[in-house]
Amino acid sequence: MDLEMTCWDEQPPRGMWPDIIQVGIVEVNTETLNVGRQAVHYVRPRHSTISAYCTALTGITQEIIQRQGRPFQEVMATIARKFGFRSKACFTWGDDEAAIESACTVTNVASPFNLIDLSFLFRLEIGARSAISLPDGLRIMRQEFQGVQHDALTDARNTARLHIAMLRQRRIIRLPD
Repeated sequence: MDLEMTCWDEQPPRGMWPDIIQVGIVEVNTETLNVGRQAVHYVRPRHSTISAYCTALTGITQEIIQRQGRPFQEVMATIARKFGFRSKACFTWGDDEAAIESACTVTNVASPFNLIDLSFLFRLEIGARSAISLPDGLRIMRQEFQGVQHDALTDARNTARLHIAMLRQRRIIRLPD
C-alpha cells in the first residue's frame, strides 16, 4: 500500500495540515509471488486543499479530487471490504502508518490494516543504518523503479515488486528445518 498526501513547498497555509488524498493497493500472493488485485482511491482532504506544489509532485489536482475523491471513511470501508486486510499483513514503504492512524483517529474509523513498514525490514535485512528510498531499495535488489514516483498505485506496485524480490531471496537462502 502507498499513500499520497497534500503537501507544500514550504509550511502549510495557516489552518491546513497534510491529508491523505490517494491510496494505492497492490495485493501479492505470498505463496505464488504473483501480483493480484490492484486499486487506487482518491480521498477528499478534510483540512487542506491541493497546492500547485502537490500537483507538480503527484499529478493530483483539486479537480481530480472534486470529481473522484470520496470521504476517507468511505475509502477505508471499500478497501476493507474488497481486500480484507484485517486477516493479512499490509506492507508500506516508510511510515504511512502514522498518516493512516491519524486520519482514522480524526474520522473515528477503525484502521482496516495490519501495517508493516517494509523499508524498516529491508534496512534490517541489509544492515543499513539510515533510511533507504524505494528506488534505491529496488536498485539494491537489481531492479529499476517502474513508472513515475509519487503516484500511490505506482509506488504500491514498486513496493510489491521489492517485497516479492525479498521473498524470493529469502526462499533461495532459507536453510532446511
